[in-house]
Amino acid sequence: LTQLNINANCDGVDSLPDIIFTIGNNNYAIPSSIYVLREQALGGKTVCEAGIQGSSGSEWIWGDTFIRAWYSVFDHGGLRVGFARSINP
Repeated sequence: LTQLNINANCDGVDSLPDIIFTIGNNNYAIPSSIYVLREQALGGKTVCEAGIQGSSGSEWIWGDTFIRAWYSVFDHGGLRVGFARSINP
């Protein structure tokens, strides 16, 4: 995530690359418009930060950032999860 160079002042955020997660043989792209969170700080200033958290290992927290880009269906009986591109990212 540090390689993305998300500027806290939001400069260049719209030109950042998609983040692509690979699950099995499928790639799931998340555009910067979804993975960069724009928040209003005290004093009305807009700040940007990553909406995905990672670690130095292989654990990631995708949370609502992934779900905004990909509709998720959980099949508890079949022990599987399905994804489809969201129409309202």
